[in-house]
Amino acid sequence: MKLKMIVLLAATIVVALTACKGVRTSVPEPLPFPNVLLPSDFKNADPSPQLDKSAAVLSLLDATHIWVGPNEFDDVSVFDIVENRVNRAQQKMVYIRAQRTLDYAAIVKAIDTARKAGVLDFALQVQKSGAEPHGQFTVKVLPEPPVELSQQKNPALVGVILSPGSKIELVKGGMEHGLLGPGGTKAEAGTLNDTSRLAQALTQTLADRTDRKVTIKPFRTARYTDVLAIIDAVKGAGAGPIVLQIDDLP
Repeated sequence: MKLKMIVLLAATIVVALTACKGVRTSVPEPLPFPNVLLPSDFKNADPSPQLDKSAAVLSLLDATHIWVGPNEFDDVSVFDIVENRVNRAQQKMVYIRAQRTLDYAAIVKAIDTARKAGVLDFALQVQKSGAEPHGQFTVKVLPEPPVELSQQKNPALVGVILSPGSKIELVKGGMEHGLLGPGGTKAEAGTLNDTSRLAQALTQTLADRTDRKVTIKPFRTARYTDVLAIIDAVKGAGAGPIVLQIDDLP
């Protein structure tokens, strides 16, 4: 009788362990980077791909440290790590996952670090509206400018400036390297409280253009979520590619 009970108990344990093993294998692996409270509620964000260990992912939880994949680094050591990750990545695209409370200056620092490693294309990760999955805004940055910038500007350039007080200005004929070119104009285009004025003016500006590139120049002290709101409005107006200016910022 005791032998039967022992055999039955052993069989029960084996079944339980097998079931637990099945449960463990069905649980998805943890993400290879820290959890970040992403900026949310953007209408024009593109779907984000499923990121894995092969992607070059920079996560920013504060303004001092950068997480590269699952590991945290300080400003001194991060460049070599980013360069190594970028070189091993399947595509020269860096994904930025930044805390919604950060200022634009922290994002500029991370982007500039990746740019020094040879990257000019970035995907800014966001949380889409409602219960939809994560989205992203794909943006470009310009190569590091030369020491002496040319004062000759392309009159076809279109840009948006986000200044303190949430004021928005639409610029034509300049932006990429600072001053306006010949015939350039700069006009108020509303505030962050209502970006419809910017969207309407930009839609009209881009209507007859084949080059629909728009450069966005925020002040360094701008909130990251506000910069994304401008990107959202600019993308909704049909702009592309969208260029983030990270040099010569007020």
